[in-house]
Amino acid sequence: MLRTDIDIRIATTEDAAAISRTILNALHETNARDYAPPVIERIAASFGPHHIARELAGRHFLVATLRDDVVGTVSLEKNVLRCFFVDPVYHRQGVGTALLEEIEGLAAANGYFSLAVAASVTAEHFYRRRGFTALRNVMQGSVRVILMTKELD
Repeated sequence: MLRTDIDIRIATTEDAAAISRTILNALHETNARDYAPPVIERIAASFGPHHIARELAGRHFLVATLRDDVVGTVSLEKNVLRCFFVDPVYHRQGVGTALLEEIEGLAAANGYFSLAVAASVTAEHFYRRRGFTALRNVMQGSVRVILMTKELD
């Protein structure tokens, strides 16, 4: 069931712990299906609340909330999507799509004509269904990701 009660807003430093929790839940429950435990742990080490608070200062960060609880996040660095995660409890309910639509609008408003993402193996199908095209597979350390792009309307 697609949710209609999703609110999307700009993230604040007060959201750092909730953003971190959302990302860690997704990594440990969803991405762990496609990546080995040492890879997940290495990635997870970069998403603590203090790291997120520092990143909030340098990028456009959005959060999706339901009843004031953070359930998803995405950030934009120039025209590159970063930190795009939805808590697994809320998968397939429209949270990711709502975040993507909002961040696409933000990118376009900032003068960008396309978006790029280094998609996880886990998220590749999500991006394909929303108009992204795979360019190539790359290794970021020991992590395989798919570089993808989408032209904005």
